[in-house]
Amino acid sequence: MDFEVIADDLDVAAQRLDEAVDQVRAAAYPAAIRGIAAALSGSASAAAARSCATSFTTSKTAWLSAAEGHSSAMTESATAYRQADEAAVASLWGLEAAEVG
Repeated sequence: MDFEVIADDLDVAAQRLDEAVDQVRAAAYPAAIRGIAAALSGSASAAAARSCATSFTTSKTAWLSAAEGHSSAMTESATAYRQADEAAVASLWGLEAAEVG
């Protein structure tokens, strides 16, 4: 089974994921949900809204951490593929990898 990795595509995917991270980070749903809790102070809905806001914040934090890690891993992979390609070319030509790049 053959496959091809295009390092530039990995970089583009990482950049797009970083853009999504920025958008999710900017999402202010917990603040809006807490506003509902304040408006309905003392009600069952207020407690549910606070719980929902906390759950959203926890999930958002976990997703952001995972997405940032994945973006970083894609960038590191692209770099590793490029370095491996350069080393392979260098070994075919009997050169040092630094002479190729």
